Amino acid sequence: MPPRNRPQTKALVTRASLVILALVHTQAHAAVRQCAPAVTSVATDRTDEQNARRNAITAWANEARKLGVQYTSWRLAIDRSVICSKVEDVGFRCKVTAAPCTIQQNPSLAPPVRKPEAGPKPAGPKPANGISL
Repeated sequence: MPPRNRPQTKALVTRASLVILALVHTQAHAAVRQCAPAVTSVATDRTDEQNARRNAITAWANEARKLGVQYTSWRLAIDRSVICSKVEDVGFRCKVTAAPCTIQQNPSLAPPVRKPEAGPKPAGPKPANGISL
């Protein structure tokens, strides 16, 4: 078994430690889910339950669009509910309900808004007696 080369091992451990330290001190940018109140939509299809379900989700997305296009994702919605049933003389009827959500960067991690720096006040006209207050 060859002897260990201690200086190379120390250098490698030092480099790895520095990389880990740099990663620990890097600020992470978190995203948060922001949701609106639940939206409900209903759709029917004469022959196919899958079509009724698809149509109901499309109608839900169109209703959620009133909050903004960023709220139209069924995948991001929470508390999703899909109830389908066969209805005589109608075919299949599906009712979907979900709270539309969007993903936004965490406002507490956003860079601060810079205010204009206060510089020296502009000199105004001198009073007639020459005394400034």
